Amino acid sequence: MIIQRYNLTIVTGMVLILGAATASGQGFKREVADIFAEVTAEEPTVVSEADLVGLPESVQRYLRYTGVVGQPRIQAVRLKQRGDMRRAPDKPWMPMKAVEYYTTNPPAFIWKGDFKAAPLFKITALDRYRHGRGNMRIKLLGLFKVADLRAPELDHATLIRFFSEGIWFPTVFLEDYVTWEAVDSLSAKVTMTYEGVTASGVFTFNELGQAVNFETERYMEKEGTFELKPWSTPIEGYREMNGMMIPSSGEAVWHLEDGEFPYWRGEIFDLEYNQPSAY
Repeated sequence: MIIQRYNLTIVTGMVLILGAATASGQGFKREVADIFAEVTAEEPTVVSEADLVGLPESVQRYLRYTGVVGQPRIQAVRLKQRGDMRRAPDKPWMPMKAVEYYTTNPPAFIWKGDFKAAPLFKITALDRYRHGRGNMRIKLLGLFKVADLRAPELDHATLIRFFSEGIWFPTVFLEDYVTWEAVDSLSAKVTMTYEGVTASGVFTFNELGQAVNFETERYMEKEGTFELKPWSTPIEGYREMNGMMIPSSGEAVWHLEDGEFPYWRGEIFDLEYNQPSAY
C-alpha cells in the first residue's frame, strides 16, 4: 500500500510537470505570435542596385555576395540552431538546441534555448528584444523561473544582438534605423538607433565579400549586474539558404582582462524568411 501511494505521487507529479511544460510552450508560442502580429501586412519591396548606392564599398560587396539584390526585403525570420554554450570559462560546455524568431519592421526577436546541464536536468533561456527593450529569462526544467532581467544595459545588449545577427537576414542592413560608415577597404562601422537607444560595431569582410567577424563593446551580465566588455562573433561556414549566401556557423566571444572567453558556438540548420508563424 505504501509503495502504491508512492507510485501514485510520482505519477501525479509527472502529470503536473507535463501540464506545466505544455502551458509554458503555449506561452512561448503566444509571445512569438505577438511579435509577428506587428509585421506590416504590405507586400515587401524587392531590393535593387539603387538601394546599395551610398554604402561603403565593402558593404556593397558583402550585400551583393549574399544575393540580396533581386530578393524581397525580409520582414520575418524563423530559424533553428544547435551547438554548445557555457556560463563561465571554468564551466563545462552544455549541448544546446534553440529556435529564434525575428521581425525587421519593427525590429524584434525572441530566442529560446534549451541546454542539457546534466542527465534529466534542463535549463531554458529566453532572450527577447521588443519595442526597443530587452528581457532575459532563465528557467530550470523549462518551468521554474530563476531569473527575469530587465535593465537599460540589457536594452543596449539586445539591440546589438539583433543587428549583429542580421548576417542571417541581410536585407535588414538596408533598413532606415541602420547606418554605415567606412573604416577601411575591408571593414565598416554599423550603427543602429531605435527607441532612443544607439549602438555600434565593426564588421570585417574578406575579399570575396563574406562577413568574417563582428566586434563591439557589449554589456556583460554577471549575477544581475552589467559591465561593458569587448565582444566579437567570428563568422564562418557560408552556404546558400533561401536563395542567399548565409553563414551557417560561428561563435560568440567575450574578451576579458584575463583572456578570451568563447561562450557560444553553433550552427544554423533551418532558416525561413517571411513565414510569420512559430515552428
